Amino acid sequence: MKREQLLAAAVTGRVLVLGVRPTEEYAAGHPADAVSIPLEELTEHLDEIPSDTEIVAYCRGRHCVLSCKAVRLLEEHGRNARLMEDGVLEWRSEGLV
Repeated sequence: MKREQLLAAAVTGRVLVLGVRPTEEYAAGHPADAVSIPLEELTEHLDEIPSDTEIVAYCRGRHCVLSCKAVRLLEEHGRNARLMEDGVLEWRSEGLV
């Protein structure tokens, strides 16, 4: 899914864009309509994440361990989750953050 498609899906609620970076990093910049739940708080906030919505997790980059761990945790709890193709740095370079 391309960036523009992902943002459009987030606006309509078909996809939850989930930032799992620390709160300070989220505050410094994030994709529009992204929700912030830092990885270390994700388990305690699982009830706030819809079980019928696709979740696209992101952090600093495609292979950042934070988002990889988040996707694994979400899948273990029955959520449909995947990694964002890019990280926040790529989005920032395109002016989307």
